[in-house]
Order: sequence, then structure tokens, then C-alpha cells
Amino acid sequence: MVNISTTLRYTLTNSLLGPNKALASAPNNDTLIIVDLSSDPSATNQQWYFTATNSTSQYRLHTVQKGDFHAVDVYNYIGLGTIGLHFFSTGDYNGQYWTIGSWSDNTTKLSNEFTGPDIHLEVNKDTYEVKLAGGDNAGQHWTLSAFGASPTPTSAATGKPTVSATATGNPTVTGAPSLCTSAVASCSATASAQHGKSLSKGALAGVAVGGAIGGLALIAIIGLVVKKMLKTPFTEPNHIEAKKSMPMVTPDA
Repeated sequence: MVNISTTLRYTLTNSLLGPNKALASAPNNDTLIIVDLSSDPSATNQQWYFTATNSTSQYRLHTVQKGDFHAVDVYNYIGLGTIGLHFFSTGDYNGQYWTIGSWSDNTTKLSNEFTGPDIHLEVNKDTYEVKLAGGDNAGQHWTLSAFGASPTPTSAATGKPTVSATATGNPTVTGAPSLCTSAVASCSATASAQHGKSLSKGALAGVAVGGAIGGLALIAIIGLVVKKMLKTPFTEPNHIEAKKSMPMVTPDA
């Protein structure tokens, strides 16, 4: 089994398509697609990362574009074949439990708990369709490389991807959204802290101007009301006349 780091960002290329095509997430739907390989940090749809599951030997598979809350899963339609893949809400589903293994040529194979160890992630050369399939063919042989590094087959001695991009093997990813892979609470705390920051000088100036305009408008309205009251003649309350018009009640003689 290949040793996986949950802190690295990876690219997945394929022996069938060559090193210039990469596995990616589609921007507008839940599908997996093939795109031209890019080392641009803004290409978040082809930056893959792994998160832990309840099994120490299996991982969930995400892209930076989709984030922690969507993982690669298997379509599970009752009565239909279950070889299609898509991104689905992250949960405790065995179709999201992926095992990362090695072929004899040191390339990587990916299978999941739902379909079993003999069914692997595969790409079709003619249609670029990404699905699951049995057997052993070039479309199932993947190269897992640190993002920004030249795709290199997995080292047989260590089981770790060979990284030539940096001295530490940790590519720097800028412009990517916060992943909060460790705990949702940390995301909430960050959001609350940002929300509680003081207003900028421009915002404070806007508030001051708005308050002044509102105060002038209120003074003008009060002035109009007082002016109207001064022009209105005073009249005697009519409840006295009402009393006078009430019929008198006299006792019987």
C-alpha cells in the first residue's frame, strides 16, 4: 500500500493518457473529468488531497475545488451497475473509502470498499470517461505526484511519491480556500473572529454621514408637524355637547 500524507496536495496522471493529462473535478457539477496538467496554484480542481476515515488503511478523496464536504463516491442505483463515480456529500459511506495500492510497475491503483479490491479507478482513452473497472490495463495505472512536481511513478522502495519540486516535498499552494480538514470548529472560530473585526475607516465614515443625514431629516419632519399645529384653530371639545344632548330621565308623577 502507498504511504499517503493527509497534508500534501497531489496530482493524478495516467499511464494511458500520459503525463500531460490530469484527473480533476468538474467546476459546475459532480463529475470527474480529465484536463490538461497545470502547476498553476489556481487550478484547484486538479489538486487532490486525502482525509482519514474510520479505517487506518483507507481514505476519502477530495479536490481543493470541492473541499472537505464533497468526496469521490460510487453511484449506487438499485438495479443498475455501480461503476460510475461522482462527488457526493462527505459521509460514512463505503463508496468513499478508498484504498491506495501499487501495481508491479510502481504506478498507483485505487479501489474502494463498496466495489471491492478487484475493481479500480479507470479512464477511457477515447472518451476520457472516468469510471470503475475490473482487470489490469493502462487506464487503471495512475501516477500520484505532489502538486507542482513532475509526475513520477511511485518509488517501490518506500511507497512514497518521488517529489522533485521542493527540498521538503511540501508544495506551496496559494489562492486556495481554507480546507479545515482537522475540525469544523476551527472553521467556525476563524469565521467568528473575522466577523468580529472592527470596521474600516471608510465604513465608519459612511456610518457617520448616514447618521447626520438621518438626524437632519428627523428635525425637518418635527418642524413641519409643529408648524401645522400652530396654524390649526383651537376648538372646544365636543364631548360637552354630547352630554347636553342626552335625554333627561324624570320620575313618574
